[in-house]
Amino acid sequence: MSQALTLALTLDDLQTEADRRNNPVLTPSMEEDIAYIDALYNSGAKLWTKEMFVSAEAELAKQPLPRFIELRSMNGNFRQKRLPRAPPVSPQRPGGGSMGRPLPYIRYFLYQDLKAIVSEQEHDHNLGETVATLSDETRRTLATRAMSISLISYAPCSINYDRIRGEWDAVVNHHWPLSHTCAEISNVLAEQAAISKNINKVVCFGLGSLGWSIEIEDERYEPEDRVYSAIIQHAAALTIAKVIGKRLDVGGLTVFCQDPIYNDADKRVLAESGIQLVGGRGGLGFTYIDENTVVFSCHPNIPVKQVVADLGKPAILICNEVKEEGEEKWRVFERHGNFGLLSPYSTDHDSPRTREMVKGYHRFPFPQDRLGFGDIQIYVRKDPINEASSSVTHEAVEDVTGVATKDTLGESSNGIAGGVPTDAGGEFPKGVTGETSKDVIGKACKDSSGLSSKDGTSETSKDEVGDASEDVTNKDVICDGKGL
Repeated sequence: MSQALTLALTLDDLQTEADRRNNPVLTPSMEEDIAYIDALYNSGAKLWTKEMFVSAEAELAKQPLPRFIELRSMNGNFRQKRLPRAPPVSPQRPGGGSMGRPLPYIRYFLYQDLKAIVSEQEHDHNLGETVATLSDETRRTLATRAMSISLISYAPCSINYDRIRGEWDAVVNHHWPLSHTCAEISNVLAEQAAISKNINKVVCFGLGSLGWSIEIEDERYEPEDRVYSAIIQHAAALTIAKVIGKRLDVGGLTVFCQDPIYNDADKRVLAESGIQLVGGRGGLGFTYIDENTVVFSCHPNIPVKQVVADLGKPAILICNEVKEEGEEKWRVFERHGNFGLLSPYSTDHDSPRTREMVKGYHRFPFPQDRLGFGDIQIYVRKDPINEASSSVTHEAVEDVTGVATKDTLGESSNGIAGGVPTDAGGEFPKGVTGETSKDVIGKACKDSSGLSSKDGTSETSKDEVGDASEDVTNKDVICDGKGL
């Protein structure tokens, strides 16, 4: 939906669109496809596997890039997808300046998105005739694919290394250690929770760009209200690793972080602090997850919980609260005099599998204060594995950092994004395509696929003709200090 069309929408128009999305008119073919998706999901078929991430990352690492990539669907079938090509001119950042040349990154669809995409096909003028010509097998392979590839570019940040380093030292060495949140997290992990003796690493998703966190909060808040949430979240990751490592008498655990939006200054500061950054194109981080992992994410722009639920049961999961299923309806809202359409799904929305997964975990409340963590909870697996050695060998750490070990890469992967919460909950609402989106307000730049503008990232996606499970419109999306 173009900005001009969005501006032209009246309150009645928005309510009509909300009603249409909540009660879509389905053809018999659509009803069959939705029943197929439900049956497949209920059978235990996985939307994501480690192997599919490893394969996709390997293809996206090739130079030159291949023209096509094979992507797996929930029904186990593979179908080639044409990789998008960067436009000859880099997208422009709102207010001026280039976003830089886009690169292909992995893009995710929620479980809920799959059925929504099926119901939107009739309203996609680019696919209206093509979908009807596909065989049932091809259509259902596309309709159950939870991964795609999009072009993403990241705007340069105005905050330099010296400023980032100064704020980092102030937060990590002074403000954070004295906070109530730091004390409470340390108390849970050091004393209250019965944790596995085999934990050997902390893998983080979506903790955000340090520089973007500073730039955005400097613009939005008075000095006394700035917490630089990306720095706080990385400081928390270091505390988690230190406390658990001390408890297991293995020293500090290695902290791995994935967020495609890290810039060179971010990377330098984090490396100096002993944090290892996960590269790749938005999928490599999940290859590090196993039963001996602590997973830490704060309001990521991809469905971390849903992916983790398909990959296994980490020892500890510190993430957005897993909530009971509620009424999931598109609704019209008003904010600051603007009316908009709000999606029922957040970017890290829960599913039947995430709810089932946490039944095997003890839940500890994450301290609530003004530091920007939002509705985070600490989930500790109920059946810690205690029979192995209490020390972590050098070889074990090397296994999770490399890309050649079969055990590590044979069944892993995923990417992330994260950063600065925009409201009390810290989440961005999300559209039917599976990408992050804000609310559709009167002045928001948002298209009918559910994507919207934010500051810091630009996304352009163009899918192959006949790719029924994805939108085929060209989009430019700006993200607010978050990556994928």
